[in-house]
Amino acid sequence: MTLSVSNATAILKTIYPSGNVPMDMVYADFPLFAMLPKIESFYGENLKLPIKYANNSGRSATFSTAVSSESNAKAVAFLLTRIQDYAYARIANEVLEASRNNAGAFVDALKFEMDSAILSLSASTASGVYGTGSGKIGQIAATTTIGTAIMILTNVNDVVNYDVDQVLQVSSTDGGGTVRTGTLKVLSVNRANGQITMTGNLTAGIAAIATGDFVFSSGDYDKKVSGLQAWIPNSAPSSTAFFGVNRTLDSRLGGVRADYSSLPIEEALIDGAKLINSYGGAPKHCFMDYTNLGNLTKALGSKVQYVDVAIAGVGFRGIQVNTGRGIMNVFGDQNCPNDRMFMLQLDTWGLYSLGKVPSIFKGDGQAILRVGAEDALEFRALAYYQLGCKAPFFNGNFKIA
Repeated sequence: MTLSVSNATAILKTIYPSGNVPMDMVYADFPLFAMLPKIESFYGENLKLPIKYANNSGRSATFSTAVSSESNAKAVAFLLTRIQDYAYARIANEVLEASRNNAGAFVDALKFEMDSAILSLSASTASGVYGTGSGKIGQIAATTTIGTAIMILTNVNDVVNYDVDQVLQVSSTDGGGTVRTGTLKVLSVNRANGQITMTGNLTAGIAAIATGDFVFSSGDYDKKVSGLQAWIPNSAPSSTAFFGVNRTLDSRLGGVRADYSSLPIEEALIDGAKLINSYGGAPKHCFMDYTNLGNLTKALGSKVQYVDVAIAGVGFRGIQVNTGRGIMNVFGDQNCPNDRMFMLQLDTWGLYSLGKVPSIFKGDGQAILRVGAEDALEFRALAYYQLGCKAPFFNGNFKIA
């Protein structure tokens, strides 16, 4: 018999080329999160952001009228409070010891898990800064068959928010209500079709689940950062206090919005910038999803001009558009809702936090902790922060096709 590969497996080696570490395919492209100004000194109980929204009204071409009309300038203050976000991981000590060198493992197991936990928390923040604070990561489409294990998302782009083994909750309301009893656990994710398969039938995990329900990572409901859609809501804000402020006093307090869904993307950009400019704002950055960025690139054709921005060693490529009052740098962001673009004057924003977002817990001086009654170690990544805006009226939330 001829000695061949199939019958010589006992004497042939498995080759692992140098540098053959696991390729990281999880999402890590967070331009808005990266570009937001970071203020890492949010000490105390809360943080006050004062805003003047009206001048003294004592003015008239007639002196006596100016005197009789006099009233003070109007100002309010947003009173920010922090939210908390956590990532936790545990690793058996034997795995830790067995992966300490190249002979035993492709990567150091501890570093592998710590990096993954930090990235998970970063992804939570990067998604949250676009949201309302409810924590919604998707909605169950009407095409979902509730008696099966497959959840179909209304918006396929929301699939970026899901990972294998993630635990989910649902609610009939996008914040302001309660979650339904029970949880679901993700078995697999079809990113092309926006289909999430659970470890069991949907009704086995959550008996009252229904199409149209909103989906949340377990424990997130109404506990996430108040993002762009909270500061500049899709529709004009109500009188309900937002960080202590009634924003119906003046629309300057609730940002700029308009519906440009009937316009080509390049016209929507120019009209949005023009609208904010007319109110005194000077936004230089715009964020949209990658599909719309691609449409903008095609619309500009040979006239397209690129801009490269590096933040802490991470590079982001955008497109420059002349809006008539300066250049707008437009970036794609996987976390941006696909029917929205956000035009921002970044110097009016701040990600206010206690330390870095995220960071490794080491309040007792130890980054790695022993697990009691188990041959294992644990660590915790955390973030205490809130998004704030000093001039909402200089920023826009625009509906696009």
